[in-house]
Amino acid sequence: MMVLTTGKHPMLTTRTASPLEAEEPPSIYPDPVPARVRLGHLTLFNDNDAFLQAFESSIEMYYEDEQEYEQRTRTVQDLCRELLEILTSPDLEMEVSERLGFAAGRIAGLLNPDLAETHPGIKTLEALSRKCEVLYPGPNQVSLYIGAAHKAACIDTVPIEGLSVQNNR
Repeated sequence: MMVLTTGKHPMLTTRTASPLEAEEPPSIYPDPVPARVRLGHLTLFNDNDAFLQAFESSIEMYYEDEQEYEQRTRTVQDLCRELLEILTSPDLEMEVSERLGFAAGRIAGLLNPDLAETHPGIKTLEALSRKCEVLYPGPNQVSLYIGAAHKAACIDTVPIEGLSVQNNR
């Protein structure tokens, strides 16, 4: 597998096949993705492997880049430039769905730093899906943990398994 670097962010690209390999199209992602993925209370049914594979790879690459992962402050302009580079760089050999998956994965990585500690036997996308299933059981329900987090964040009217929790500001 080759890594193409544009600026300071590496992007995956296709690898060259050896003469001993079968005549299959090269894959830049070694593992298949699940048939469905949970993000928040939304279940995504996989009808685009490239998007989900790029999504997962981007999250993993973010965590593996210690310099970037350890960074605690950043400007909005830096983040915008990074996302724009992913979406528009003519140097990257990626389809539109892969570019969108990479950008979405980068944001998911920023929003879920705890996934950096995912057990080695579990894929990051599976861990994110499991996390969302537990934290957001449905559009009208949240876990007790998220209920407490919402209360701390001053998010009003958080339904918890049929109960309604009101914040008193």
